[in-house]
Amino acid sequence: MMKSRNNQPTAARAFMRLGREALLPMLEMVAWRADTLGLDDAQKIALGDGLLQAVAFARDPRAGPVLEAVFTRAQDARFVGSAAAGLGMLCRARDRALLLSHVRAGEPRRAEAIAGLGHCRSLDVAERLASVLAEPIDDALAVTTARALGYVGSSWAIAASRLDAKQADAIREAAATALARGFSRGNAQLRTAIARAVLMVEHPAALPALRRAERGAPSDVRKDASALRGRLELNIARSSRR
Repeated sequence: MMKSRNNQPTAARAFMRLGREALLPMLEMVAWRADTLGLDDAQKIALGDGLLQAVAFARDPRAGPVLEAVFTRAQDARFVGSAAAGLGMLCRARDRALLLSHVRAGEPRRAEAIAGLGHCRSLDVAERLASVLAEPIDDALAVTTARALGYVGSSWAIAASRLDAKQADAIREAAATALARGFSRGNAQLRTAIARAVLMVEHPAALPALRRAERGAPSDVRKDASALRGRLELNIARSSRR
């Protein structure tokens, strides 16, 4: 049964329930054997996107070549985004290199590459996303980048990973610093996205930049920065008592 993703049908959950044993048949279908099934265009998109999401969440290196091919060649943005997410979840050196090569300004798959990198917790990714957020980008891409930084530096996700403590802290510090520095740049939508990401990362490196925003920004930004700083300080204090 088709579910919905961004108000569009997708079969992702149904495919995910099939388990890892279904990976190879799903990869074969992703390689467009589905074109022979007599589906209309909307059904093919829903099927293809559902397959790609299921393949991505399997985090199986055998999917790498197919995800690379879809990311670089597909024309539908949903396919590109799902393939990018899958590459980010694999997060091998070659997967990072491919996604990072599409983060440059002017790349047509830039937004999807940035979102995909949000699934890859490494310092080079955090630093590259931080540099993007500091660029004069539009608000939509800034929101995408802020969300990706929040996922990369997520305290809960990093705690569940196998990263050593020093590397984990460096990733979180890079993400938190970049997010806080970008807080006073954008509109309310961007500030909301950054605030959520800052609270996901939950690192004290964000506090100095938020204090600066309280001093030198317009009144609405000062108010939002003060509220975010208070929440962050409270969360950090609670975490230290666990």
